[in-house]
Amino acid sequence: MLRWGEPLRCFVSCLRRHAQTRALQASAAYWVCAYANRQHSLGEEVTSDPRQTSFFRALTLSQGVLLILDDVAERSGPATPFKRIWCAFEEYVALSSRQGQKPLLLDIAAFHGNKPELLTDGVTEEDERMARQLGAGHPAGKVRGDREKYFPLEVLKAGLCLELEKAEASQEADRIHILNAIAGRALDEAPVRSHPSYTHVNQTLRGIFAVAGLRKVKSGA
Repeated sequence: MLRWGEPLRCFVSCLRRHAQTRALQASAAYWVCAYANRQHSLGEEVTSDPRQTSFFRALTLSQGVLLILDDVAERSGPATPFKRIWCAFEEYVALSSRQGQKPLLLDIAAFHGNKPELLTDGVTEEDERMARQLGAGHPAGKVRGDREKYFPLEVLKAGLCLELEKAEASQEADRIHILNAIAGRALDEAPVRSHPSYTHVNQTLRGIFAVAGLRKVKSGA
């Protein structure tokens, strides 16, 4: 079974790594759109307004978003979600929430080689615990940097050139509605090719990958 190109076992491994790194309680839950929505009757789940969908409602109830990106495979990848408009919408909601009263964390995972790698939105409780255990000379920021330097290079490169406005959808209407929702326009208008909201999401995500890439180069990983 696949989720945007990666085997289910890799997807689950990324979730476990994320839960451990974020020091989540055993009762913590993940909302996974592919499993929460009935894929054979999406018309009942998805409305013309993206902000009236289960996707958006789940985001408003969440503490953050875990974006799982596939590595390079024989027939897919890397970073297939960057080519899907619903994933772009989730990224937009997470990043735009930072201007409100309930900012969402945005963490990014990828399975590489035989283990999951994780970029986190700031240092985590696990980073701080490790820093205390290692003692002087190992602040939480360094622990985080050492952890993130092994994130797969091909996924980082894909993140540096992402353009959400070029993402696709199984239904063209979804693509139109989401781009217009992001741009704050009437949903059924022809979407504009460029907009400050597109640029904000693109540049913010590229910045995350640029910092991780620089850390990787400096470490020689």
